[in-house]
Amino acid sequence: MTISNSKQDLPLLVSRVEQLEAEQNIWKDNIIWLKRYFDELKQEFKKKFELQEIQSMQEAIANFSVQIVHLEQRLNQLSPSSNDLGHFDNTKVPSKFSNNNSAEVGKYFVEELEQQHSEPDLVNTGDVSIITDIDESNQSKEINLAAQPQQSTTVFTNEEFKLERIMWLLNKIYAVEENSQEKPITTEEFWRQYNEGKRDFTEMNLAGVNLSEKSLGYGVNFSKANLSGANLNRISWKPLNLSNANLRAVELCQADLSGTTKYQRGVKYVDSRTNLCGANLETANLYKANLEYADLRQATLKKANLCEANLHGTLLSGANLSGVNLSGTSLWSNDLTAIDLSEANLSQANLKQVKLMRADLRNANLSKAKLMDANLEGASLEGANFLYAYYNEATIFPMGFYPSEAGAYLIAPGASLQNAHLTSANLNNANLAAANLQGADLSRANLNSANLAAANLYGASLVESNLKEINLSEAVLQEANLSQANLSFANLTGAKLSNATLIYTNLENTNLSLADLSTANLKNAKLNNTTNLSGAKLNKVNFAGVTLQANLSGADLSGANLCGANLNSGKLSGANLSSADLRGASLKNANLEKANLKDANLAGANLTDTKFTGAIMPDGSIHE
Repeated sequence: MTISNSKQDLPLLVSRVEQLEAEQNIWKDNIIWLKRYFDELKQEFKKKFELQEIQSMQEAIANFSVQIVHLEQRLNQLSPSSNDLGHFDNTKVPSKFSNNNSAEVGKYFVEELEQQHSEPDLVNTGDVSIITDIDESNQSKEINLAAQPQQSTTVFTNEEFKLERIMWLLNKIYAVEENSQEKPITTEEFWRQYNEGKRDFTEMNLAGVNLSEKSLGYGVNFSKANLSGANLNRISWKPLNLSNANLRAVELCQADLSGTTKYQRGVKYVDSRTNLCGANLETANLYKANLEYADLRQATLKKANLCEANLHGTLLSGANLSGVNLSGTSLWSNDLTAIDLSEANLSQANLKQVKLMRADLRNANLSKAKLMDANLEGASLEGANFLYAYYNEATIFPMGFYPSEAGAYLIAPGASLQNAHLTSANLNNANLAAANLQGADLSRANLNSANLAAANLYGASLVESNLKEINLSEAVLQEANLSQANLSFANLTGAKLSNATLIYTNLENTNLSLADLSTANLKNAKLNNTTNLSGAKLNKVNFAGVTLQANLSGADLSGANLCGANLNSGKLSGANLSSADLRGASLKNANLEKANLKDANLAGANLTDTKFTGAIMPDGSIHE
């Protein structure tokens, strides 16, 4: 090549370089638009489709984004070099592109590249092409999208046109997935393989299989298996490997997936855990499931039902619990630091000593939750419901959050809890000494071993409550309702129970010494020979139908209703039974020596071998 020829070619080379740079800038502009376009589609689909459709489309959009990155990398590699210029025939570029029409130049530029690099055929659906890999044979297909949506000439609206294009793409993707999806094996086929000794079901498609109420031996591996929609109710699988398994929409009601523990030198420790790391349990039904000591780290439990499940000692770090139902579930002492619990249902959950630092609890329902000793430092609580939740002085809340203003109750000695709504509250071992609980609703509450000494429970409701071993000494329980409550082994020394209702109440082994039970209703209450009523005030009490084996010597039972009561072998010496109603009562072998029975009604009573020596009889006479 001569110098003169080189000089003549120089302007042409410069022209080619400038044109390539201009074309690259046009494509970069198109890429920016495409990225914005897909972001807009994401927002539209969040409003238009159900959750599963949205997720599928987001995956498709994510795939598109990857292809955009690939395209951008390809463009960056197309720098103006001597080799590229040698292959690019500038003389073929039509003169009409001199007006910088980005769509036309872009289309021509891609066609030229295809001819040079033998790219696959173009699927023509618009003005600008994007290369996307959607089949497993690694053959590329090109899908055309409008680079300038305002220039669309379709009869659809802009929104409809976008939706039509996306649905077409999804149909292509689903077609490929359906062709490659392994057909699920049947329940019968699973058991055939299992009974033949197979234990490794890694990545196996078991969708919809029915293994309910079955037990599996140790060493079974379901890692990455597809168990979506399976019926696993009441199974006993422990411990198993279910890491990264697809358990979406699975039924696991009352299933036992707990780990195992051992004792060594008197110390309990976890021996093995059911491995559910990274498992997808979205929308799964785990009602009353036993997941004690299971490993659920990084698992997805979005909108799963874990109502009343056992999660004691369960590992949950990194798990997604947004929208999960944990109503009535015990999470006692679990570490939920930085966990996503947004919109979760934690009503009546036991969160005692739970670590919830930096947890996302936005719009969560914590009504009636037990927050004793819990740590919520730095947690996001916007929109959270704390109505009737209860906490103690050791509970830590984020700065600026005032639980009492949110409707929560402080459980502490001397606390003011008049008319509090504490139905079904779990207050075992709580210290409420001298607290004011007048008119409070504690029905079906658990107050086992709690301290309510000298507390004011006037008119309170304790129906069906667990009050075993509770300390109610000197407490005010006048007009309180304790029907069907369990007061076994409780201490009610000196308690004020006048006009209280204790129908069908369990008073076995209860200490009621010096208590005031005047006019109280104990109809069909359960007492035994160790129920202590010494020195108790029992005038006008209703003991109808009650079996009284307690020592009632010297007790004041004047005006008491003892109709149909069982007083066989009863110790009633010196007792005051004046005006008492003893119709139909059984006093066989009872000791009523020196008792006062004046004006008592003994009609129909069984007095076989009853001792009346020195007793004042109903007519006022003294029995010899």
